[in-house]
Amino acid sequence: MALRSFNGLLHGGIGYLHSQGPIVFHGKIKSTSVLLTTSYDPSVSDYGLNRIQAPPKDALKAADPQKDDVCSFGVLIVELLTETMPGEADFAYLFNSTTERRWDVDDFDPELGNYQNFQDELMGLLQVAMACASNLPQR
Repeated sequence: MALRSFNGLLHGGIGYLHSQGPIVFHGKIKSTSVLLTTSYDPSVSDYGLNRIQAPPKDALKAADPQKDDVCSFGVLIVELLTETMPGEADFAYLFNSTTERRWDVDDFDPELGNYQNFQDELMGLLQVAMACASNLPQR
C-alpha cells in the first residue's frame, strides 16, 4: 500500500501540480497534506495555501518553493517507507551527508517485506529520498 500511495502521489499529486501551467508549488508537502481515498489513492490537500498565507514580498525572494517541495517529498518518502509519524524522527540527522548512517531492511515498514525483491526497490526509493532531501535545512 505504501508503494502504491507513493506512486500515486508522485504522478497524480505533486507531479500534476508541478506540470500544469502556470506551475503551482505546494510549499508545505507533508504526510498530513496527503489524504487517502477508500481505495488508498492519494490526493494532495492544502496546496495554494502558501499564496494566501504568503509572507511579505521581501521574504519570498529567499524562498524557493520548488526546492522546498522536492526536499519535503524526500522526507515524505522516508515517512512512508519507515512508518514514521511526522515529528518522530530527526530527519536533519538522517539526511545529513556527513552521517555514517547505514540503512537496512529492518528500518522499513515490516509489511513491505511481503513483496518479492523489495530490498532493491526500497533502497532505490531511499536513494531518491536522500537526493530529494539533500538540501534539508540543518537544525
